[in-house]
Amino acid sequence: MQKTLLIIMLISACIFNLTACETSKQTRNSAAPLGDKNALEKLAAAYDTASKSIPTSPVQLKPEARRRFVEQVFHEAGYDYAATLQALSKVKPEAVTQHHKDIKQLLFLPHYGTVFEETKSIYSEQEIMAIQLIDSVVK
Repeated sequence: MQKTLLIIMLISACIFNLTACETSKQTRNSAAPLGDKNALEKLAAAYDTASKSIPTSPVQLKPEARRRFVEQVFHEAGYDYAATLQALSKVKPEAVTQHHKDIKQLLFLPHYGTVFEETKSIYSEQEIMAIQLIDSVVK
């Protein structure tokens, strides 16, 4: 009976551990809620915090470093940069709000002030397609 109880406890612990890991993975990989003011405020706070850890303005960084910076901002806010980029690319033109435009600015920071064609190497093909869609819809 003690062996059965021990086995049940071990199985329960394993299931709990797997569930916790899966929940953590889902949170880490989720897109920022689009059109949500609270999400924008979390991203702004994360941006301010991350900005204090670098010696210059994020805009002054090279595109690759800006990409890492923006990914860090999204991660610290509890969101995923690439997932948010993909989510924004699916927004219908009639649904675009100022919140969408604000998050676009942060998503596009890695190639801000550069010729996009010259910085494409920091993006995957899927991200390039998303950026082009966003640029045509979110003005």
